[in-house]
Amino acid sequence: MTNLEVKNEELHITLSGWFWLALGTVLLFMVLTDVFSDSENQQFFNTGFVVLFVGIAVFYKIKAFFNSKKYTDGYQDEFIKQMNHNACRHAFYCTVGVIVAVWVIGDAIAIPFTHETMSLVYLATASLSYGASIIWQNRD
Repeated sequence: MTNLEVKNEELHITLSGWFWLALGTVLLFMVLTDVFSDSENQQFFNTGFVVLFVGIAVFYKIKAFFNSKKYTDGYQDEFIKQMNHNACRHAFYCTVGVIVAVWVIGDAIAIPFTHETMSLVYLATASLSYGASIIWQNRD
C-alpha cells in the first residue's frame, strides 16, 4: 500500500469513529425522550432525531466516498485492521457490561423502561464505545 492509501484509510476510520459517536448520541437522546415522554413532543423529537441521524449518515457516506479510492468496509493496513478489531472488542465488552449491570440492579431502577427503550440503550452503548475506542486509538 502506498502512503496516500494508508492516510485515506486512517481518515476513513476516523470519520467512522465520529459517525458512531454521533449515532450513539442520537440514540441516547431518543432514550431520553422515551423516558421523559409526553405524548405531544415525543413523536416530534424522535422524528427530528431520525432526520438528524440520516443527515449525519449521508454526510459520512459522502465524505468517505470522496476520501477513499476504494470504498469498502475492509481495511488493508494491519494497524487499522487491529484498531477496528480492538474497537469491536471494546464495544462488545462495554455492551455486555451494561447488560449485566442492568440485570443485577434492574429491580432497583425506579423508572419503568420498555423493551424498545432498553434496546436503544444497548445500541447507544455499543455505538458510543465503538466510536470512542476508534477515536482514542487513532489520536496522534
